[in-house]
Amino acid sequence: MVRVLCCHHFPSQDVFTTDGEPVALCTADNRVFVATEQCRIDVHSLANKVCPKVHSFQTISIVRQMSYSKKGNYIATLETKISRKTYFTYARVYLNWDVETSKRPMRIRVAGHVTKRNKSGKLHLEAVEIPSTEMPCFITTCQKTGNLAVAANQNVLIYGITEQKLSDLDNPIYQDVCYLYEIKFNFLVAEISMFDPYVTICSTSEMQVVYLHSKADDTLTKRFQAPPTSQEQTDESKFILKHIMKEKGHGELHSERKASAKGANTLLDSQVVPSGRLIDSADNCIVEDEYFVSWTFEEEKIPLEQRGKGRTKVISNTLHLPGLEDSASYPDVTSDTFEIIGPGAKMLKCNVRLHIKDTSVKYSTADTLLYRKFSSSVTLLHSLQLIPIYQQGSSSDDLASLCVFVSSSREGYLYSLHHQVSLLSVYSYTMDSYKVAVSPYLVQAVTKTGLETYTCRAFVSALHSVETFDNVTKTCPSPKLDICMIGMHPFIGLQDIVQTKDCLILLSKDDTRSECNWSLYSLQNSSPADLYKDMLEMGNKNKHASPPAYLHLLQEGHLVLKYHMFEHQGHCKEVEKLFKESCALLGEHFGRSDFEDASLALPYYLMSGLEVEEIINQAVQQGQLSKEKGEAGCGEGLMCYLKYVLFQPGDPVKLTETITNAVLEVSLCMAPDCLPLLVLTSRLHGYDDDHALACLEKCSGMLSSPSGKQLNMVAIAVIHLNLCELDEAKAALFSLPKAGLVDICVNYHSLLHRDFTELTHLAQLLRSSKSSLFIEVLVALHDKGILTIRATIRLLQGTSEERDLHNNAHAREYLETILSDNRRAYAFSDAVSLLSDIYIQRLKNWVPPTSRLLPAAGHSHVPKGNGHFGSRHSWLNDFSPFKGTSSIFKQPCNKLQLATPASSRQSVKSSQPVQISKLNMVDMEDCTCCCCNEDLLKMQSLLCSIHTTEAFLQETHQQICTDFKGKWSLQVLCLSRTDQRAALDYVMENFPNILPDFAVEICQKNYGLWSYITENMTAVLRQTSIPNPEKQNIYTQAFQGLLATMCEVLNPVDFLNRLPYEGSVHFFLPYVQRCCKKNQANKLKEVIVAKGEALTLET
Repeated sequence: MVRVLCCHHFPSQDVFTTDGEPVALCTADNRVFVATEQCRIDVHSLANKVCPKVHSFQTISIVRQMSYSKKGNYIATLETKISRKTYFTYARVYLNWDVETSKRPMRIRVAGHVTKRNKSGKLHLEAVEIPSTEMPCFITTCQKTGNLAVAANQNVLIYGITEQKLSDLDNPIYQDVCYLYEIKFNFLVAEISMFDPYVTICSTSEMQVVYLHSKADDTLTKRFQAPPTSQEQTDESKFILKHIMKEKGHGELHSERKASAKGANTLLDSQVVPSGRLIDSADNCIVEDEYFVSWTFEEEKIPLEQRGKGRTKVISNTLHLPGLEDSASYPDVTSDTFEIIGPGAKMLKCNVRLHIKDTSVKYSTADTLLYRKFSSSVTLLHSLQLIPIYQQGSSSDDLASLCVFVSSSREGYLYSLHHQVSLLSVYSYTMDSYKVAVSPYLVQAVTKTGLETYTCRAFVSALHSVETFDNVTKTCPSPKLDICMIGMHPFIGLQDIVQTKDCLILLSKDDTRSECNWSLYSLQNSSPADLYKDMLEMGNKNKHASPPAYLHLLQEGHLVLKYHMFEHQGHCKEVEKLFKESCALLGEHFGRSDFEDASLALPYYLMSGLEVEEIINQAVQQGQLSKEKGEAGCGEGLMCYLKYVLFQPGDPVKLTETITNAVLEVSLCMAPDCLPLLVLTSRLHGYDDDHALACLEKCSGMLSSPSGKQLNMVAIAVIHLNLCELDEAKAALFSLPKAGLVDICVNYHSLLHRDFTELTHLAQLLRSSKSSLFIEVLVALHDKGILTIRATIRLLQGTSEERDLHNNAHAREYLETILSDNRRAYAFSDAVSLLSDIYIQRLKNWVPPTSRLLPAAGHSHVPKGNGHFGSRHSWLNDFSPFKGTSSIFKQPCNKLQLATPASSRQSVKSSQPVQISKLNMVDMEDCTCCCCNEDLLKMQSLLCSIHTTEAFLQETHQQICTDFKGKWSLQVLCLSRTDQRAALDYVMENFPNILPDFAVEICQKNYGLWSYITENMTAVLRQTSIPNPEKQNIYTQAFQGLLATMCEVLNPVDFLNRLPYEGSVHFFLPYVQRCCKKNQANKLKEVIVAKGEALTLET
């Protein structure tokens, strides 16, 4: 769609004439070449007022078309001559055209033939005629290479300007025109445009764009298509095919094909085997082919007895590929219109033949990028041109974009050829057009009534191919943005148009009178700043009456400024300032929008460079004005910007209290669900707490989701804490369900800490009032990888020193929770090191507590779960300081007693702390109850775990160098893993009564250790037989218990091998008999179990 918003004007206009009637025009930098019917070309300067003629030279015949090449500095002409009522057309090249010719005659020669040169060394105007077997119809030059393209019938002939050194002349440089190569097309060529290696042509109703390259050159593949994969289609189906059909015949044919594909017989099973080799069975050679796919087919086998019965099944050997059938590989060339977008388009109509005439040419093939056949109703195509756009500060070989434009009488078409061939824009003229000039950002069309000016998307395509727009921090209008006609300038009898970078040259002829009058106009283009201001002025007039027109003009002006910055690398401060202004206006417009494009307010605001306070203040003021006029105030777009800016990590946003209060009100109206987050987690500070509390209370009734209401209640609690209203904060916070509060604290963990260095007031409230919930939150944050163990410990320590960590109950509870679940095994090494240090320090500095929770029946101090806390060995219950299981879990504490009377003890709940007082018995033995030995029990459990590592054992062994209660049990546990014989020696010497149970845990199937124990016990018994009868009795009982244990664990053979060689048979015989019976019982059990399993399988 084309919008009509006329706001374009030309700042100045010069009118000039020539001595003869102009017949052709072309430009070069700040000059215009005017060919007249007097066989002369006049050169006018556009840099001066009234465009004076600065040079002139003769031509051989009347010029009908000409083109200037900056590279080579030559003028190519297409000249006509009438001889005997027959028109002859010649293609000629004029060299040294800028040489003064008044005293030096023009030299005429044929290309490829060296003529005699004037040995004076002075330059002469030279006319080089290009020989051709066919009559040329169009010429053009390549501004990149300086090559010349000549069209003749269906052929395009490419020539180059060569230079030869002739040593016998004073001026050794000799220029000539060399025939390079020829391109043969399949329709008559009417116009050409060339930008090496791209060549585009058109006839009266067809156009085609080809890309020239060598077979080894992979530039085409890199630029237009991705590397093939095993799941991609073949080369013939890689191009995109579009039908522009006015008749329904082809659509019906396509439907029939699709129906036949669905109804095809599917009796063939196919297997696709991707391979990189094609095996030729004829000569057994292997051909490397990355596109090769091997297909194998298996026909359905019909049993003999079923053949001939009923309906005969026909097994089809045709493979139907619906994906390829649906793509309709080739169009119906008999259709009135169709379009093929490449590269890779292969059909008879698109075939191009390339013939190389000079060995210096590097091209060997030509691929069609675009072919289009227009409707027969479309009149003569014209104004074919390629529009290259280069990257900023890059060489001429580094293209940002390349577009092609072609026009019919009523419509113009702009295609992008870079990266992906696509139609960008369609221009619909108000009248029939004769000629069109295209620049990167404007299209000027000559019509019967004058000059029409449209915006162009060629530059926008280049911008999107060079820069990255994420629509968050940077954005740009789409190349598919609707075209806008921004100018209609009336002229009488316009015939031709050419352009330079700063000027537009028009040729006007009025042949309505008896004498033909002509004029040449030099129109100066508006500067980007002036054009933007004109667009903005027109947009402001339509701002309230037509918001879409206002937005469109803002976008057009934005693109004009962006092009100037792109072209000049942003060196113009005035344009940069206007560009930021346009960004701010676009941000303001999208900020009031509630549609899908409202999110564009964010990148435009960011690109404007305005401060947050300025944007918010402007938006709030604009919103108030809009409300007074009955229009929409702030929209979703402003909220998108606020969410992005205020929730970004960084320092607090410094705003006045008035502005911050306004932000809260805007959020309350536009996004109530965002208001609690603004209070809790944003960088917005400086608002009035009472005002914020009022907004949050209003927000409670506007929220519908339970999670939103819970989050809003947490925000209310935080505001109450800011106001030092502790009771109100507790009431708001603890009115929430536990699960909801935990989720909020985990998802918005910044509520609990300040940059991971200290706890917030909210966290301190949770810690003091809901410690278990607070620990659960910290563990969840660890599981999510947000808080490490070390970071959490630092938060829990606060300002206290590290050596006081063993006094931090919350740190101990946190580490115990971490170590209670096997899913956190990855963190066990760090946590167990810290927790064991806490336990050992508490054991070293243990003092009886002054208050304690009344323990419940069957309570246990060792954390449960499948984590690092293992089951304590049974022998530990008899190891000092304990005296059996009952002394730990059933005996009351002998260090403490209840301070309350006995009559009131029954009413005390176990969950309430009870005051206790110390007994006066100073010399009483150490208490063995579990409550007084809680840390020892937990430490023993850690050392008994399967997760215990050798490093942890060594670290623990080093820490227990000093004496404390339970030290030897921990030392034996460490030795039992690191030095088992040393552990056995210590137990045999100091605690022989626990030796049987200890040996079972240590020795297991290690027969060497069993032998070591029996030998040492025998030796000890010999030593204690005479001097100490009491000790002999202890070791005798221990030895008997050891034998009883061994006969249960070992088989008879191993048991006998472990017994000492010297000893009474009557002493060992009962144990041997018991071992044999145990072994027989185990065998009988195995037989019974095996038979039972066999019976189970049979049934």
